[in-house]
Order: sequence, then C-alpha cells, then structure tokens
Amino acid sequence: MSALPKPRVALLNPPGRELYIRDYYCSKVSKTGYLYHPTDLLTASGVLDGAAEMIVIDAIAERLSVEATLEKLQTFKPDVVLMLSGAVSFHEDRDFALELQKRLPCRVLVSGDLFMEDAEGLLAEHGWMDAILTDFTTPALVDYVRGKEGPLAGITRRGTPPSTEKPAAGYEIPRPRHDLFPINRYRYPFVRRRPFATMLTDYGCPYPCTFCIQSEVGFKLRSVDSVMAELDWLASKGYREIYFTDQTFAVRKDRTLELCGRMARAPWKLGWVCFSRADVVDEARLSAMKAAGCHTVMFGIESGSDAMLDHYKKKLVVADIRDALARCRKMGLRTVGTFLIGLPEENEAQIRTTIDLACELPLDYASFNIPVPRKMTGLRKEAIALGLVDAATTRMDQSGKSMVVMGTRHLTAAQVQALRKEALKRFYLRPGYLLRRLAMLRTPYEVGVNVTEGWSLVKDALGR
Repeated sequence: MSALPKPRVALLNPPGRELYIRDYYCSKVSKTGYLYHPTDLLTASGVLDGAAEMIVIDAIAERLSVEATLEKLQTFKPDVVLMLSGAVSFHEDRDFALELQKRLPCRVLVSGDLFMEDAEGLLAEHGWMDAILTDFTTPALVDYVRGKEGPLAGITRRGTPPSTEKPAAGYEIPRPRHDLFPINRYRYPFVRRRPFATMLTDYGCPYPCTFCIQSEVGFKLRSVDSVMAELDWLASKGYREIYFTDQTFAVRKDRTLELCGRMARAPWKLGWVCFSRADVVDEARLSAMKAAGCHTVMFGIESGSDAMLDHYKKKLVVADIRDALARCRKMGLRTVGTFLIGLPEENEAQIRTTIDLACELPLDYASFNIPVPRKMTGLRKEAIALGLVDAATTRMDQSGKSMVVMGTRHLTAAQVQALRKEALKRFYLRPGYLLRRLAMLRTPYEVGVNVTEGWSLVKDALGR
C-alpha cells in the first residue's frame, strides 16, 4: 500500500506596507529596521517537520510585494497556510487573505495577538479564517494539517467545541527548520555576529504584569536536552549567535544552571542575548550565563515609579532594577532596558521620572515603547473602563512609530508621543553615551548595525 501524500503547508509572514514584526502574540512596527525570525513560524516548522511538505515565505524579511507573495503561494499550492497577523496590521492581512482565497482553495490558520481573546467570535465574523492557533507549540498542529476532525488542543476551529485537554507542564518540539528561513535577511541590534538564530527555551511567562499578554498564555518549560540538541545543530551549521526569545530567561535556577553549564562545556562557543528580570538574575545565574556565552541581558524596567510598577503588577521596585544592573556591570554584561511611556494612570511628572531613571541607570541601550491595550490584558480592561479607548479598538502599535492609540488619564495621545520622542533624544544624544557606545563595538557587524540603528533613532526622535 502506498503512503498517503504529505499535506503541503506554507508558513507565511504576509507582506505589509510597514516593516511589521508579528511575533509571539505581539505585533508592532520595527522601530529602527531590525527584524528577527518569527518565533511562531520557527516553532511550527519543528512541530511539522516530517509530517508535512513545507515552504517558508517571510514576505516582510524578503520585502516581497503582495503580488510576488501570492505568486509564490500559487506555485507551491499549499493545502494549509499558517499565517501570522496582528493588531498592527490586521487590515492589510485580512485583505491579503481574502485575495489569497480567491486564487487558492486552501485552509488558513492564523496566529497573532488579536486572536487570543474570543477566538470563536472572530472565526464567526471572518469567514476567511478556518482556525486560530492559540498555542504554537501544540503537537496537535500535525493533526490539524492532516485534516483530523474534532477538538484540538491549542487550536480553535469554526463550528468545533474547544478542546478540554489540560495544558502540559512542559513541552518538546523537534528541531525547527532554521534552514527554510531567509537567515541573511534578519538583523538584530544586540547580537554581535552573523548568522544568528532565534530560539525559544520556554513558553509564556509566570509573572502577572497586566500590560502584557504573556502572563495569560500559560508557562511551560522545554527540556534542556531538546534545547542542547538544537544548539548543537546550529553550531554545526555555522551559526555564531543566538537570540533567546524567552519572555524571562533563567526563571528556574536549577534548570538555568544545568543548561548554562552544558553550554559552557560544549565544544562550540555561541554568543547570545536574552530577556530576563531584575529579581531573577542573582550572581550565580549571571555567572553561569556569562560562562555560557551570554553578552547582553534585556530587562523590562517599564517605569521609574514604584507606585506604577505596583499598580501594573510588575512585582519589582526600582531598587531591584538598580541592583540587577550593578550585578550585570560587575560581570561585564551589556544591558538593555525597555520602558513604557504613557501608562493609563501616568501623569507628565511620573513619565519624566522614568526618563530621568533611564538616563541615570548604567544601561547600554534603552527602548521606549507605548503601552497598547492588547486583548486578554488587564491594561485593556483598565483603558476601556477609563474611557481611553473603546471596546472596538483593535489597531495598535506598541513601537509608537505608526500610531499612538491612547493617552493617559492626564495626557493626550499627542503628549505621550512627544514625551516618547523626548526620551529618545535625552537618552541617545548624550555626548558621553555616544562615546561609550562607540567604544563598545567589537565586530564589523556591530558597527554596521549601530550606524543604521543610530540614524533610525535620530530620525524617530526628531519626528522625521
């Protein structure tokens, strides 16, 4: 008996008029031209490897037009298109999908921030979507592309009751198909060398910050053996750097020490960058991370006000942040701070306190973002209750480049935007900072990226 043909699956980051980042249930416009491998599609490529014939089309990274993307899809003739979308680009993504389905009889499975709340309602409203992927690590993705009927864990389907299967405490994914992605099209400001890979060692986040969707998707760990197998393969293929997209790297101390110990003893040496938290990175973990190749740690600092950090359930105070950055500096690790400008309860004085803190802290880089009332978050409920947005508000951009959706109780959206630009100017145009940043550069790749990023930041700060 001959084997049934494998389903044909296209993993698609659709085209757009802006440099959209659609990734891991968040979406925004790239602030300075950076772009990394989409975590959802990478993970799905591992889950589906061997079960489907796949193509990856990252139309954003490859700068493909709508027509060029449609032609690629028509040539491949997929049975299923796993398509990224998001609040920042849904209006374009919808139009693209409608045109796609005029040309190809395929099922469209969607992943993105906009679809994590009321998935059944969205499917009823938008007939071009066959299903919504609410957990991109789910092994049920294989069942879906094979056409299995009935409820599937991590996938919401039109006309099918949701799965009652309980989420697993951990997860495994086969090695993602990094080779299918246009690796030379990705650029990230905090990696030092190319080529670099994007990797995930856990899923979701165990912390309750109300401005972030990640606390609502659950939290589960990938086995250290699985992570090491992927790192071994990447090193064997000549990758030199890793961007770990974990929302909080090093949450579990014992697991972190095991993983970093094995990385440090490996025959290869990969540099890497990650996100973590100030109350997670004790000296033991930082020391192990540094020995394993970590050179840059990013922290969500958010606000210079302890009252704001408490209100939005960050579960940190500014003193914790100062201590963590001091430990990083002692270890010789570069640091990045991300800040939110314009939380619903903030006034101008509190935002200026945040800007003052950003300029005072020993940070190597800072990112100033606009809070967005993303679905499933406490922030959205608060913004609607305060009348800052209405329940129909869906289009939003946390980068603040293409739009600012809401003001605060005390400030208009235009005032919030002006304060974000002031933060950029004050942080990045300090003469001492510029000289220190130049002294940090170690590789030709870093020089090129920093020149490009720097010019983009200046244009953003000046409103050009």
